[in-house]
This record gives sequence, structure tokens and C-alpha cells, in this order.
Amino acid sequence: MKAIIQTITIFIVGAIIIVFTGWLVNNFQEPKIIEKEKTIEKILSIPECSLGFDSYKSLIDNNQSLLVLKDVYSYALGGRFIKSHSVTVNRTGEIACGFLYIRAKTSIGALDESYDSVYVNPHDFGGHLIRSRSIPIPNQDSDITEILLPLDSIPYLSSLPYNPNVEDYSIADWVKLLNVTNKVKFNIALSVEDRGGIIEEMRIAYKCWNPETGKETHDCQLSK
Repeated sequence: MKAIIQTITIFIVGAIIIVFTGWLVNNFQEPKIIEKEKTIEKILSIPECSLGFDSYKSLIDNNQSLLVLKDVYSYALGGRFIKSHSVTVNRTGEIACGFLYIRAKTSIGALDESYDSVYVNPHDFGGHLIRSRSIPIPNQDSDITEILLPLDSIPYLSSLPYNPNVEDYSIADWVKLLNVTNKVKFNIALSVEDRGGIIEEMRIAYKCWNPETGKETHDCQLSK
């Protein structure tokens, strides 16, 4: 009996020593240094174009623009374009922002504010431009219609009748459209009954950028 008690006692003492030793190891060992990998996400902001005629003019002065059309006649009859024009615009590099500028008139002067319209449609992302949304242009000639629109926010009606005061119209982002492919076909016309309708100028001005650095550059180009 005594031997049994001694054996049990030794077993209990041994167990206590093991548990105590484990406790010492867990609580007094040198703490482990756990380094968590820190991921820093760099958010790149696309350069913007100030919404003003001066910003447009600055891009022109820096040779960052494409003359799409110049002095071409166009008119419509019975709801159909008699003289329309198709121009394919090619792109290299990345476009950050820009403007669409159009100057047009009829044989008797500016386009009729209520009925006449300028039609520009690239890949079904455009139509009859809402001229009332144009950026103000200083010193406009009353005998000529001028339109200046931000390239990332082109307001348009896809079909007639044209209404300059319409509230339900579509808006297209032509910056994204130009960047998604290196060729964009533009269909262009005047919806005027006057056979003397003429588009004196259609131009796209643009600013370039590098998506990897977020910096403005000069290495993109639009061409025909």
C-alpha cells in the first residue's frame, strides 16, 4: 500500500512539474515579433481640364488638338441627312480630358436656336448636340453658331425633334470612348434645311496623361 501511495505521489509531482514548466515557457520566453505586410494602395487622380474657354484655348496653343472637319457643307431634307461626313479618329497614348468645339452656320447666319442642330455620333454614343449646355465662349459672332462641350460629358438627343430646352437627354463620355479603342468613327452632319449649311470647324482638344504615374504628359495623339 505504501508503495502504491509513493508511486501516485511521484506521478502527481511529475505532472505538476511538467505543467509548471510549460507555464514558464509560455509566459517568460522572448516574445515573437510578427510583422504584418502593409499594402499601400496608390490612388491616381486623372488630370482634369478646367471648364472654361481659356482651358480649351491653352490646349490649342500647345498643339494638343485635332481638326476633324473644316469648311464642309451639310444639310437635311425630310428628316434625312443629305450631306453627312464620316471621319475615323485614331488614338495613341491615353486621353485625360478635353473639349469638343464646333463652329457652324447657314447661308443666312447662325443656326436656328429652336429647330436646327449639329449631329455628331461616334459609335452610337452621340447624336444631336444640346447647344444650350455649351461652355460660354467670349466674343461670339451672332452670325455663327459655336459650341464648346467637355469631352467627358457630351449632352445629346439620339433622335429628332431637336429641343434646346429638353431636360431628358443622354450624356456620353467621349474620353472613355476614345481610350477604349484606338479607332473611333464619327458621323457628322447638320440638321438644317438650308442647303448652304456649313460646318466651318470641328475640333477635339485633349490633354494626355500616364495612368501608371498619374502625371500629365504630352505623349498621346489624335489623328485622322
